[in-house]
Amino acid sequence: MAACKWLWFAGMHEGTNSRAAPDDTYGGYHSNYAAALMSARVKAPVLQPVLMLGRHGLNGTTGLSQFGRWAQTQSALVFNVDRLEFQDQLDRYIGPRQHGDLNHMQGPYLRLHVPVLIREHHLLTKDICSDVVLYTDCDVVFLQVSAHAMMVQQSLLHDHVWSFSSEAENIKALQNTGVMLLLINNTAFEGIYTDFIEFGIKQKFKFVASDQGWIIHYSMEHNGTARFLNTKW
Repeated sequence: MAACKWLWFAGMHEGTNSRAAPDDTYGGYHSNYAAALMSARVKAPVLQPVLMLGRHGLNGTTGLSQFGRWAQTQSALVFNVDRLEFQDQLDRYIGPRQHGDLNHMQGPYLRLHVPVLIREHHLLTKDICSDVVLYTDCDVVFLQVSAHAMMVQQSLLHDHVWSFSSEAENIKALQNTGVMLLLINNTAFEGIYTDFIEFGIKQKFKFVASDQGWIIHYSMEHNGTARFLNTKW
């Protein structure tokens, strides 16, 4: 019987900033993710890759892109995300600041779609070890992630929603959500999701560094939500 795995999420909008739409020429975030995926297969086989491909504003396209189909051949679970649950509010408040570029009205916020995707597609199956999942930006390379490392984080996250780290080893502050561990259940991320979204809407999404600032600001105002992730991550 094969050992269980932990879900690893990453996402990108497939518009102009990915350098891939509409002709699927590889480049940009696609190349970043390809490197991440290949390194994970070798250095982090305990992870089950899940790739979210944002399609907001890309009219007239159906099915997975060429890149999405390639990622599937490399054992990734790939899902198109046409809209976020709070897409209308993003369009309303961020749209006028984007000067016609739709990428940042969806792409940077895809990590916040993780609990929705898990719920909609029933991803926490018997083959998945835990409701603790890993999220990373596309531009990472895995050096080593073991089952033991994931189990340690699973035990540490039991009374928090998420953990993330700093910008540098000598800074002990919650700053960089490019690598996050998330606890997905009714008392963690799912439990705060509605309140978290309402918090962002109330602020009209005016946070430094888009979704990262949103997560940090919310964590600062809600003690016990976040814990510091060791910088070796």
